[in-house]
Amino acid sequence: MPAATRNPNSRSRQCNPTRVRRCLRVFFGHLFSNLGLFALVVGYVLLGALLFEFLEAGYELEQRSHIQKYREDCLRELWLITGRPTVFFITI
Repeated sequence: MPAATRNPNSRSRQCNPTRVRRCLRVFFGHLFSNLGLFALVVGYVLLGALLFEFLEAGYELEQRSHIQKYREDCLRELWLITGRPTVFFITI
């Protein structure tokens, strides 16, 4: 390729060890800055929340069904109690 048609920036875009080291240094510099650490913590928290929800979803659904059954039983019992005539009449 003739020198006149060659892009002057093409050499700087090549992957050489010096460029890789410089890019890694910049990357890790940003990663361990305050903003980078904040992003890591937020990502860690979100990943933990998703994992916790995935692991505990079955147990939570089971607990909700037990609570719903208990509420229905209580409501049925209260309805039976209020249907008895002796509940509202007090004899002295």
